[in-house]
Amino acid sequence: MRPRLIILVRHGQSEANVDISIHRTIPDHKIKLTQLGVEQAIKAGSRLNELLKPEDTVQFYVSPYLRTRQTFECMSKALDKGRWRDYEEPRLREQDWGNFQGPPEEMARIKMERASYGHFFYRIPNGESGADVYDRISTFQETLHRAFASPNFPSVLVIVTHGLLSRLFVMRWFHWSVEEFESLENLRCCEFVIMEKNEETNKYKLKTKFRKWSNFESPGHFDDEDDEGNNKYLTPNGKRFLNGHSRSYSADTGGEFSSEDVMGDSSESDERSVNSSSISINEEIILKTEVIEVDNK
Repeated sequence: MRPRLIILVRHGQSEANVDISIHRTIPDHKIKLTQLGVEQAIKAGSRLNELLKPEDTVQFYVSPYLRTRQTFECMSKALDKGRWRDYEEPRLREQDWGNFQGPPEEMARIKMERASYGHFFYRIPNGESGADVYDRISTFQETLHRAFASPNFPSVLVIVTHGLLSRLFVMRWFHWSVEEFESLENLRCCEFVIMEKNEETNKYKLKTKFRKWSNFESPGHFDDEDDEGNNKYLTPNGKRFLNGHSRSYSADTGGEFSSEDVMGDSSESDERSVNSSSISINEEIILKTEVIEVDNK
């Protein structure tokens, strides 16, 4: 039985969100939450509890990284012990950056190159491309569809993972284009992405409003789209490059999760309602919060 809700949650603030240099000495999978990250995860657990109906049961799938497991542990404390079960899923791990990261100059070069080439197709040296992550997310979704065939599958599915993974999961589920994926801003720490099932059609509607990059002037602050919240790799004037186009951006990667999960206005349909942005050569792309509403399976 398909769950009535599928909820993706990015982990709470990690030590690497505060100090990216620890990637040079601590393996990515061993990076833990900060105290703020713990507090965010506890609040996320309370929020999840508020979304549940009395009869709901919950299935957690959790990335094996320490920061996601800690987020899950904090969230699960808000729920009665007998109403949830958990499973550690390696396919939900963060994009592989190739073991320990190099010095700042090397990482700056890689990130500039990736931004110019495109986040989806660029393969990090000795690591993964976004397309590689998409492929393992695809196999995970196949596993989910088989699991849904069980009449005893819980009524709510919660996936505790990473920002890039969450966006790629939704991209794969709703059949978004690469351009649509590239236009989306990253999730904030412990932000929810909620998909709700239509009981009549048995298909899911995306309830969450995604923030989107667009042509609106805003102060240029750092918001890395992988997992690092710092400002060490900004280009001059707070700008970066995406597919050959400069852009500025602003977001609070270490703040509270966003309360932007409201039902969209669009009607139920199998068709995508997300429109790709057309970007002209050398056009400066500035961050703006926009709404993307999607209906699908």
